[in-house]
Amino acid sequence: MIAISGKSGMLGKALERAIAMKPQPKGEKHAIIAAGLVGGIEDNMARPVNFLRANLKIALDFIGKCHELG
Repeated sequence: MIAISGKSGMLGKALERAIAMKPQPKGEKHAIIAAGLVGGIEDNMARPVNFLRANLKIALDFIGKCHELG
């Protein structure tokens, strides 16, 4: 099983297509974080802490859910 967060975004969709083309080993579990708050250079420079906080929250929530589901 491979879980992908952010599979509605460009990177997530590309990962999902690539994974679908390859046979997956039975019984293995993987999690990929492809979600995140993104912006241009100006946005990142103007609000760096907002981007960091949002992306850390996404990562921590995803890790927590993976741990919960086993």
